[in-house]
Amino acid sequence: MRQITCPVCFTPPKIPPKALHRVECNSCGVNWTFIPEAIDSESLYRDEIYAVVDNRKSIFERIIFSEARKILKKAHQSHPKAKQLL
Repeated sequence: MRQITCPVCFTPPKIPPKALHRVECNSCGVNWTFIPEAIDSESLYRDEIYAVVDNRKSIFERIIFSEARKILKKAHQSHPKAKQLL
């Protein structure tokens, strides 16, 4: 992956910045990272740390859904007439 132009409007920077530095687009104002050399994204995620883990029916799923229910309950209390909360 290389990124040498703004990902939104494809405008190149006026002065090429240092590699992997954040750039503010002169045209649209988006902040993006200047990546002049190709990065092998496959090798970045080969590590087992990035392996997909199935958390269904685990304590983690219970915690996530418990927190989600609390948030939805508060949202419903704040806007009881809302047809949809999400």
